[in-house]
Amino acid sequence: MSKKKTNKIPTVELDTKYEEHYQKGQEYFRKDDMPRAFEEFSKAIKLKSDHANAYTGIGVVYRRLGDFKKSRENLEKALLLNIKSPAAHNNLGNLYYEEGKLELALSEYLRAARLNSTLPAVYYNIGKTYRRLENFKRAVKNFEKAIKLDPNLPDAYCSLGYTFYRLEKLSKAAETFKKAIELDCKYCKAHNGLGIIMDEMGNKERAKEEFEKAIELDPLYPWPYYNLGLIFFNEGNIKLAIKHLRKATELGPKKAQLFHGLGYVYQKIDKLELAITQYKKALELEPKSPKSHNNIGYAFMAKGDLKECEIYLLKALEIDPKFSVAHHNLANLYLQQSNIEKSLIHFNKAIELEQKNAWIHFDLALAYEQLGEIDKAIEHLLKAISYKPEEAQFHLNLACLYETKGNLKDALKEYKKTRILNPDNPWVYAKTALIYQIVGKYNKAIQDYKKVIELVPDNVWAYNHMGSIYLARGEHLKALESYKKSFHYEEHMSETYLGLALSLISEGKLLHAIEDLEHAIEEDPSNLEAHINYINIHHKFDFLKRTTEKYKKIIKEKPDEGYAYFGLALIYLINKKPEEAIKMFTESLKYFTDKPLIYYYRSKAYLMYGAKDSAYRDMRKALEIDQKNLEFIYTLIDFLLQINRFEIAKSLLPLIEDQSPSSPLALCASARIDLYEHKIKEAEDKIKKAKIQERRYYLLPFLSGKLAELKGKPSLAIKYYKKSLKYKPFWEEARKEIEKISAVKRLKVEG
Repeated sequence: MSKKKTNKIPTVELDTKYEEHYQKGQEYFRKDDMPRAFEEFSKAIKLKSDHANAYTGIGVVYRRLGDFKKSRENLEKALLLNIKSPAAHNNLGNLYYEEGKLELALSEYLRAARLNSTLPAVYYNIGKTYRRLENFKRAVKNFEKAIKLDPNLPDAYCSLGYTFYRLEKLSKAAETFKKAIELDCKYCKAHNGLGIIMDEMGNKERAKEEFEKAIELDPLYPWPYYNLGLIFFNEGNIKLAIKHLRKATELGPKKAQLFHGLGYVYQKIDKLELAITQYKKALELEPKSPKSHNNIGYAFMAKGDLKECEIYLLKALEIDPKFSVAHHNLANLYLQQSNIEKSLIHFNKAIELEQKNAWIHFDLALAYEQLGEIDKAIEHLLKAISYKPEEAQFHLNLACLYETKGNLKDALKEYKKTRILNPDNPWVYAKTALIYQIVGKYNKAIQDYKKVIELVPDNVWAYNHMGSIYLARGEHLKALESYKKSFHYEEHMSETYLGLALSLISEGKLLHAIEDLEHAIEEDPSNLEAHINYINIHHKFDFLKRTTEKYKKIIKEKPDEGYAYFGLALIYLINKKPEEAIKMFTESLKYFTDKPLIYYYRSKAYLMYGAKDSAYRDMRKALEIDQKNLEFIYTLIDFLLQINRFEIAKSLLPLIEDQSPSSPLALCASARIDLYEHKIKEAEDKIKKAKIQERRYYLLPFLSGKLAELKGKPSLAIKYYKKSLKYKPFWEEARKEIEKISAVKRLKVEG
């Protein structure tokens, strides 16, 4: 029986033909000609079905065509044929990477690296995967290894640049992107990356140049449009921002982040429906994205639809219970709903997940402030500042909290830090000016009020306060000029009229002042300072009877007008009718529970009545209402010395000295204590130091009068007390001292 003839190809020729088809397949693949690449790899497999390389090639083609199932089948077949094929492991890793199965991808890449440690592409892929897994240090290590194996690999430099950016190593990132561009000047992604770094480093113009260059090199690459859009938005060019962000979404319709960016801009300009539409497009692309659910929820919160907001935020946490941003937003939502218990649970969870997130600590501080737990609020603001020390808003809020606690010393420090970080915020200068005014540093206060006016020329409040300082310094013309400037604007009119009246009173033009005081009361009947001066002028001219009838008539016609009870009480006090005064002040407090002036004057009535303990209680109550008013602490010290409560008075001194050490007010308060103890030299030294800082400080003439009395110089004392009245024309204590000394002089003459 004869043997059957076969057309068997010799082994050498078979190997040659296999290699020829395989290499052609590789060439077509590099040219992105997938059909021909597939054809050539298939021919190679027909020749030698037991060789892994061709199956690897077919698997890569299927992956590029989007058929992941067939891609995996062929790559796994390649590995069955050759489990030690680094190419098959690497490409199976690429498949898993595209599917988002990062841990599986990393496992395959690491196997490839173990089989062949000289392949730069493998280390590049490992670095890329670690970056996606946010293990940036390991990503850097593997990108650097890829570069070491191939120093001319622009992809590795570019990816390393983006990793340095995530590590906030901006200088290194810039250097690395520049190296990628040096290797390939037409590398669009590297120009885009360098643009991001320039933007972060504050070089906006260079950033724009890089993004525009990236667009020029590849007009179909969406990310430079996106980044350029965000720069335009931050510059306030909303039209260009939206134009570029829309273009980005057109070019990258499957990139959820691009829709998030456009949604963010719409949300910031209060086009909330458009924002929600964009976020929902992102959600369609990534149905299980906690970020998309969170952003939709946040937009609904801004819209005021708290029910929908809660639904989306809870869904975000259902998908990812460790998504700190959603916990943060949910905490703010519950805070709005006054559901404090739930709010704190989510704030604490957010902090547990992101301990160094400054904004979570900031918002939690706001929550504690709302609860009235100021110490806890301060604790979290300090943490926020430790993580983000250059954020002006953190320092500003901390300053306000310190001020709320009456800690003016630390408040002033934080306001100063805020001014450095945000030098164009007029409100901060206003706050520092007020503190300087309280502690008697008038020159610094005026300087800051002028800065407020420079930034906001129509700020009536600043003109009025500056006028009050000029009055306290006895500079009546400057005060009058400042108050007159306020009349250009229709705000704070009651304070402006009061200021004008006080200027006229300081010049001795009492009758002219009455009209302005009436205007001040008409504008704001609760302006107690206006009532006090109005009544004092009428007392000066013996018109109190007519004024009494006026206040009684108001009470009869409008019994709920608390200011009328206050006015009538003040008249009774002047007429030395303490019992009636106490009754009327008490009635007034039913309508003005937060007015320390009423407690102050009622304490005077109690003192006149002989009820020292009640007087002291009212003084303490006034201080409790206005804890940060250091001038009132001085008044309380002076009051306590008048009723011989020296130890209590002395215990209050640190409240001023701790907040404003060596300020005119602190020196004057300490000098007042010394004068009570007859420590003449110590008091004199402190008065001199205060004069060096602010020679026109209103307390100095009064204390100088006290000092002259102790030195046995009554005429000089009267001179100083009279000078005090130029600063405060109705200063009762100064008048009493003048009357006391004058009475002693008369007795001596009569004797």
